[in-house]
Amino acid sequence: GGAYTGVSYQTLSALGRMPLISAIIQTRINQVAEFARPAPDRHSAGFVLRARDSQAEMSEEQREKIAALQKWLMSCGDSRVVGTTTFEAFLRMLTRDSLVYDQACFEVIYMKGRPAAFKVVDASSIRPSAPSREELREGRRDPKKAAYVQVIDNKVVAEFSRQEMGWGIRRPRSSLRGRGYGFPELEELYPT
Repeated sequence: GGAYTGVSYQTLSALGRMPLISAIIQTRINQVAEFARPAPDRHSAGFVLRARDSQAEMSEEQREKIAALQKWLMSCGDSRVVGTTTFEAFLRMLTRDSLVYDQACFEVIYMKGRPAAFKVVDASSIRPSAPSREELREGRRDPKKAAYVQVIDNKVVAEFSRQEMGWGIRRPRSSLRGRGYGFPELEELYPT
């Protein structure tokens, strides 16, 4: 998709390290992290996994499935893939990237056709892939081709499908200059 044409990732990163801005970002990260664990009761911060029909009585099988999903979520999936990463660490990293770059990226790793784990990927290294000539001619993306690429030292080192890469922006914009990227708050601070 070509490089982002607004303020560079390096500049956004430097702005995010300024003491006052860093303190604000860390406060928000800490607030988000409060929701990284199961809520002990309905009046506390945290998350709740429940059946779709919250009014229906849950079976023992549903309770066991929810407990297994909660354990999987808290460990970000299979530890053979993500090591000792916790859901809290995942949210802290994802939130920092979102607040600095307005881009939060995570990889979903599949085993035997099912999601086995998920992990944060450095958002400053992920770009939407450029559409091929054929895709441009047809006016739509081929769902089988890479939707995102990882660029390190100006080289594409990995490709990801839409199912393999979570791409989140909080402040979308329609401008051509934005090229599908978000509008980070830090960009508003930078005189252009």
